[in-house]
Amino acid sequence: MHDKHYDQLVSLLAKYDTLLDQLQQYLSMGYYNLSRANYHNKDAIRGYYGQDYWDATYPGTKLVDIKQDGTFSIDQVSNDSNDKKGASDMPTNTENVLRNRSEGILRQPEIERNLKPKDPIYMFGGLLSVPSSLRQSQSAFQRCIPLISELVNCRKALLDCLDGYEKSAGISNIR
Repeated sequence: MHDKHYDQLVSLLAKYDTLLDQLQQYLSMGYYNLSRANYHNKDAIRGYYGQDYWDATYPGTKLVDIKQDGTFSIDQVSNDSNDKKGASDMPTNTENVLRNRSEGILRQPEIERNLKPKDPIYMFGGLLSVPSSLRQSQSAFQRCIPLISELVNCRKALLDCLDGYEKSAGISNIR
C-alpha cells in the first residue's frame, strides 16, 4: 500500500522538477531576449520596453478556467463567443433599420468588427518595426504559460498524494 504512494510521489516529484527546469530555461531565455531588445532600443525616445509602452485597452487572448477540484487550465480566447455575443446584442426592432430610398428595401446597418485576434506585440510597433529579439522574448514567455498551469496542477496532485499517504499511514499531519 505504501509502495503505491511512494511510487506516485516520486514520479510526481520528478515531473515537478522537470517542469521547474523547463520554466527556468524559458524564463531566462525570455528575459535575455528582452534585455537584448531593450539594448537595441536604447536610443529611442521612451528607452526601454516596459509599462510605458503598454496598451491598457488591449483585450486578453488567454482565459484561465479554474475547476471545482482546484486544478486549472489556460485556454485561448476564441472569436466565436464574441460573434455570438455581438449578434445577440444587436437590436431586433426597426428603429435602427436603414431604408434604401431608391429600392425601398429595409436592411440592418452593418457592424464592422475586427474578427482576427491581435497579437499583443503590435502595441510596441508595426509589423516590421518590432525587433526580432522582442518577438523571441514573447515566444519564450508564451511557452511558460502552459508550464505554469502544469506546475500548479502537479503541485495539487502532490498535495493530494501526501494527504492520501497521511490517511493510509494514520499520520495526523506531516506538513
